[in-house]
Amino acid sequence: MEVKYLNSEAVEIDGQKMVYLASPHAMIEKIFEALSLIGPEKFFSSPDEKTKKLRESMAESFFALVLKKDSGQDWWVTQPEKDPPDFILTSWTENPITVAVAPFELVEIPPRCVSFEGMMDIVRGKLNKGYPSNYHLLAFVNNENSIDWIERLHRELEGGVPFQTLWTLHLLQNKETQTISAAVANRLRPLPLGHSEISFESGEGLRLSPLPSFMELVKNGDRSFIKFNEEFAMKLRKEMMKELRDRRATH
Repeated sequence: MEVKYLNSEAVEIDGQKMVYLASPHAMIEKIFEALSLIGPEKFFSSPDEKTKKLRESMAESFFALVLKKDSGQDWWVTQPEKDPPDFILTSWTENPITVAVAPFELVEIPPRCVSFEGMMDIVRGKLNKGYPSNYHLLAFVNNENSIDWIERLHRELEGGVPFQTLWTLHLLQNKETQTISAAVANRLRPLPLGHSEISFESGEGLRLSPLPSFMELVKNGDRSFIKFNEEFAMKLRKEMMKELRDRRATH
């Protein structure tokens, strides 16, 4: 049985309501469910908050899968009910148990953006907004000019940026089938440049790794979920609460 969910229920951590640690596989499944139910036009234009979160989760989940290729670790996505940040990536190792928590802001360059200057205005809006210094920025270049514009963005960025890292994400399309064939992530800052991509056609990186010892598989009706044991769940909650307190302190 292929496990796709960690836990998709909303919980509160230090007063902040979140969608708690969804796997990118689960998020992609929900995206396809929504596309099938309401159609692509409504999916990409609806102001409904739930649909908006699903649109954002497209970039977040693809990005998490690309990061796995380089790190060798599964990354899970948390979407706070109220931003900032737009999303938080979490990963963990054992022996010893460590937890990585990375808050991200997300900015999309949509298909309707017709010039590089328009893209730069959108990116600069995020760069100049004064987010906490521990934040990361992901620019989803969802545009037919993605490759050229990302190369130019790298050249025209001045030195460093007011984020820990600045990443771009773009998708490649199979010209014959018109389906998404790959996701590509580039780390533009800090230097040196970083580059990684995964192929959806080969199935590369699309499966979860074996579960660590501090997690267990449980069944709920016709769905399977992954659950932390109580000791680790307590440690994770404390770590995420600390992250939120640090974020408030830097405002």
